[in-house]
Amino acid sequence: GTDLGNILLYAKRSDEAIAQFNKVIAIDPKFWVAYWYLGRAYHANGKYKEAVEAYRKGLALNDHPYLKALLIRSLAKTGARVEALELLDELQADSTSRYIPSSAFALAYGGLGEK
Repeated sequence: GTDLGNILLYAKRSDEAIAQFNKVIAIDPKFWVAYWYLGRAYHANGKYKEAVEAYRKGLALNDHPYLKALLIRSLAKTGARVEALELLDELQADSTSRYIPSSAFALAYGGLGEK
């Protein structure tokens, strides 16, 4: 299910990818990865508020650093920079107690327009 959605997303068929990820979520609403990918598809389609919602649902199921970084990126696109910066602070605080890949920080900072 999610593999097909990813293929559609990489083929720049984001509307079809969104439909596919929603099918996966309908089957298993606790499959957090589907929300991650759904958020990416919404973001690619310029639907940043929907991406934020998908990432929030995924984070409620799994506190994955990439989900948080992608949420930061989409929040910045919606103009919610203050919340995005607060989440970045959380991500930085998380890095003192667990491994946070540098690429997650790159996604977050890039989404905020910072180098």
